[in-house]
Amino acid sequence: FQWVRQCMGLGMVHDFAIPAARGVRRVLASHISLTRSFYLIRHADDRRLERLNRFAESLVAGMRAEVSRLEGNPDESNS
Repeated sequence: FQWVRQCMGLGMVHDFAIPAARGVRRVLASHISLTRSFYLIRHADDRRLERLNRFAESLVAGMRAEVSRLEGNPDESNS
């Protein structure tokens, strides 16, 4: 990634990293896109506690918004 930032050539970079890198721009954006997936794993007993359910929902919503923002999808960050 540092070589790409220093204009040393082309590279494959995760979409969420590009907005933070000045001077880096997408090429072949309509053909190639790298994204990440996140999974929240919980113990089955946690589902009985409403406090943890609310926390999990809030955490998931916040992560979705942040990943969308970093990947440059502002329409999805409000969902």
